[in-house]
Amino acid sequence: MARPPKFRPEAFRGLPCTAKLAWYYLRDHGEEPLSVQELARGLGVTLATAHKALLALIGRGLVEELEPPRGSRPGRYRVKPLSGR
Repeated sequence: MARPPKFRPEAFRGLPCTAKLAWYYLRDHGEEPLSVQELARGLGVTLATAHKALLALIGRGLVEELEPPRGSRPGRYRVKPLSGR
């Protein structure tokens, strides 16, 4: 019997590849929230590209903002837990 996926495949349809890579990168960090800067560095992309990926993921409900950016302090983000698991 097949196990249900640990993500919702339909939520990824139409997302840019960078957003998909960002989701997997964040997922691999588990409960440890990351900043946009840490995500950009980890993926080897620009800050703007990482930010766009995060906005797309937040818009789909796949990533949550744990701490909003404030002043010089960056925001912190992680993969949103799936309900019903």
